[in-house]
Amino acid sequence: MRCLRRLPPWWPLALVIGLSAALVHCDTGSIAAPAVREGGGERATSATSSRGRARLARSADPADRCTLACAAAPDDARAWSTCYACKCKAALGTLPTAADLDCAAGDEIKVYRLSLDRGTPVETALDEEPADGCANPAMLDMARQDQCVPGSRLWQRTMPNGSIFKSICRRRSGVPRDATLAYDDYGVIGHNPATGATCFWVKPSTDDVRLYDGKLPDLDITGGDPAKVDAYVARYEPRQEGDRCVGCHDGDPFMYSSYLRSVWDFSTTAHRAAPYALVRALGDPSPVPFKHLVSPEAKVCTTCHRIANARTCDRWLRAATGRLPSDRFYQHELEDPNAYYPLSYWMPAGHAGPDGTSEGPLSLVGWYEKFRPAVDFIEGCCDAPDTPGCAWEPLPAAVP
Repeated sequence: MRCLRRLPPWWPLALVIGLSAALVHCDTGSIAAPAVREGGGERATSATSSRGRARLARSADPADRCTLACAAAPDDARAWSTCYACKCKAALGTLPTAADLDCAAGDEIKVYRLSLDRGTPVETALDEEPADGCANPAMLDMARQDQCVPGSRLWQRTMPNGSIFKSICRRRSGVPRDATLAYDDYGVIGHNPATGATCFWVKPSTDDVRLYDGKLPDLDITGGDPAKVDAYVARYEPRQEGDRCVGCHDGDPFMYSSYLRSVWDFSTTAHRAAPYALVRALGDPSPVPFKHLVSPEAKVCTTCHRIANARTCDRWLRAATGRLPSDRFYQHELEDPNAYYPLSYWMPAGHAGPDGTSEGPLSLVGWYEKFRPAVDFIEGCCDAPDTPGCAWEPLPAAVP
């Protein structure tokens, strides 16, 4: 073969002193194994070289492009991004277009203030940032003044093959209401309820630049278009596969809260009992590392959704059942949630809103009779998971 070289006669000495005296490499057109440069620096593969990148971009065979990208992914952010897109497209069956992901295509998330009108709670949608909180804060780990900002948008769609996508474009404090296209945060989730395969795309945590045009880049960069890859790498966090997302999205990919009550698609329910696993660029999908409560005493809640032992236990449970956490940016009037019933009790979903998912609002006494025993049991299991009777099982992750 033309690639063979004669090893120098002093090669045994090189082995003794630990030096790499000769490197044998065959340029046969396939991806070579990663080779470590002298000095222990960054590894390079033929796909991350200029020649490898050119081949990756011009390959007409999508499978070939994906194979090349995944081989180079450990060492190159662009290749990793292309590989992740390949894996997600294969697992979800499709990916939304850039036009789909335009923030303007989503529905505006209404932020409400509550008041009492002769003892009856009334909600009013806000056009401006409130000075002292709101009835449905975002409840995210961000500054208090960012919890109740109007103007964020949620886009959601179930694709013909059954995969579900939701994307959110968030505003934070200080964005003028007339800046209709300015957003400070965004993210996309795709989920295949038939297999549990789930992909997350999020804004880089270190990126403080606002998205002024409201347009997110294509998720489908499997075609090898360098401009699309550039836009993707600039706007989505590299090597992020949902690991820092599932702490909140613990029971299933799409977590409902009263913050989303004005826009949430209650007809989309397949994800609630589906398997749940994270698609990986390098390797097979991996299970979400939490457990969910399967005790029969919790059935009145778990027939609709899972109770997982991360953020659901830590925060959502109490916030949804009239026990509003003091460190959230709720308006101070709601310190007495019973006075604002049923709007201060947003579980079960639809109980306090006309979405057709429940038999209609119950009286406060009726809610306590029907749900409080299960809520008290669940809260006890969350606080002391090993208590007898608290049965926990790993989340199902049945990706083929």
